[in-house]
Amino acid sequence: MTACRTAAFAAHAAARDALRAGAAAAVAAARAAGQAAAVAHMFDHAPHAADYAAKAIGLHGSGEADRRTERAWQWEHLDPGLRALLFPEGR
Repeated sequence: MTACRTAAFAAHAAARDALRAGAAAAVAAARAAGQAAAVAHMFDHAPHAADYAAKAIGLHGSGEADRRTERAWQWEHLDPGLRALLFPEGR
């Protein structure tokens, strides 16, 4: 558990560094990693990890279309029993 929290804190520190560098996609990617690492201690972090991953792809790619494509991919590849957790408002 301690290792997961340490990894999450390190990822969020990297996000702050990326923010100072003006690298918006890197900020979102680092936040996604931080939230994913934090899932080990609290599953409520899972939706944030997925949201930040989609945001990073949108910022690095061609914008909103890429973000929506990533969210659709997440939905299709996620076990249907877990969809309510990552998509609390539905698809």
